[in-house]
Amino acid sequence: METERILFKTIDYCDRDILYYILTDERVIPYLNMSKPSSIEDIDMLIAKYKDHINKGDFEGFSMFEKKSGAFIGVWLFKLDLYNDDAYESTLYLHPDYQNKGYGKETLTFMTDYFFKNYKITNLRSYIKERNSASAAVLNRCGYQLEKIFDVEGIPGKIHSYLMKRK
Repeated sequence: METERILFKTIDYCDRDILYYILTDERVIPYLNMSKPSSIEDIDMLIAKYKDHINKGDFEGFSMFEKKSGAFIGVWLFKLDLYNDDAYESTLYLHPDYQNKGYGKETLTFMTDYFFKNYKITNLRSYIKERNSASAAVLNRCGYQLEKIFDVEGIPGKIHSYLMKRK
């Protein structure tokens, strides 16, 4: 799959080093709803979990590459929503060098369309930390609506839930 600037492929172990870099980068981890991986083995376990869910059909995970340079720029995930059984959850891990350059909006627009064409569930949610104003702005520009704000045990700060309903 591809957009104007991005190629998507199913996530695999060959992506582990750059995924480790992204998920341990101090410019990224404060905004994620997960703990910082402590080793490359943690990433291997994360990818194994992703692949297991892909095989079960309740998850899709894509590595993202910039077409122009071939550089790995991030990961996009769809998974069953942990908090609501009427939805899937979308998650984007974007390499810091590619943030604030329109890649988030390009990905979100494409993947939202992809989701609604390929899944019967009518709701797609994205959860972000309260301090993640850049992601909130992208979600708003793409038509997602702030649905609720809540706490999650073990995650500091409030979590904002954004919802996109099938049109």
